[in-house]
Amino acid sequence: MVCLFGMVALVAEFGQFRFQPEKTYKAQFANVSGLEGGNFVRIAGVEVGKVKNITVQPDSTVLVEFSVVDSVVLTQGTRAAIRFADLLGGRFVALEEGAGALTKLAPGATIPLSRTEPALDLDALIGGFRPLFRALDPEQVNKLTGQLIAVFQGQGARSAPCWTRRLP
Repeated sequence: MVCLFGMVALVAEFGQFRFQPEKTYKAQFANVSGLEGGNFVRIAGVEVGKVKNITVQPDSTVLVEFSVVDSVVLTQGTRAAIRFADLLGGRFVALEEGAGALTKLAPGATIPLSRTEPALDLDALIGGFRPLFRALDPEQVNKLTGQLIAVFQGQGARSAPCWTRRLP
């Protein structure tokens, strides 16, 4: 009996099952490269929900349906961005408070394309740096790539020194 209870607890914890009431919203993106159903939704780094469904629309945009716990309040100014979750290419949806009305966003509402930020396309970014990478050794390339990702992910303040340092 104790083993059965332990197994249920492990499945609930590692399966990330939520037993709280949830609300569902949608967000329209130009590109969701790497995002998958089941990926997390976060606010300020805190997991508050999951991606439920991803659908390509007739106008070639992508509609992402996601849930958040009932205690989370989204407003008409809420912005959604797709960010890197890890070095393996995993993604998550980051919700941020943007400028605009503080009117509560109704469950089921859609965050429009104008308030979303698509996934960073690393292939295109790194492809543009190929001539530079040929002139650098692998360690320098790895360091520069990590700093560029940090800057483009909105962590520029912490990564600003990468623009002022000279490579040997």
